[in-house]
Amino acid sequence: MGSEQGNAEDCHKTALTQTAMNLCAIEDGHKADAKLEHVYNKLIAKVSPEGQEKLRAAKNSWTIYRVLQCEFNTFGSKDGSINPMVISLCYADMANDYTKVLRAQLDCVEGDASCGRQ
Repeated sequence: MGSEQGNAEDCHKTALTQTAMNLCAIEDGHKADAKLEHVYNKLIAKVSPEGQEKLRAAKNSWTIYRVLQCEFNTFGSKDGSINPMVISLCYADMANDYTKVLRAQLDCVEGDASCGRQ
């Protein structure tokens, strides 16, 4: 377990109020977004100008999708004090999933027809 994961787990273990739990989840979301941006920036630096255009469009569409999907996923808690936590966790989960997609493109082998960097 890395120290970042350990710190996140410590935050969630020691959070005793809903506000504290919300703040932990928001921190999780920020960390997931930072990892996503790191992988995205590495990938965009490797693709052609046309590929960069496609990747930017895909990320912009994904960003809109993430907001709308997480709003839907957390609709049941929209008026509750737990909502900032569940929506932040949704954002983090989706960012982690998208990071995996981008990392697969970043690490794909030359000649792979599903590799967007070609």
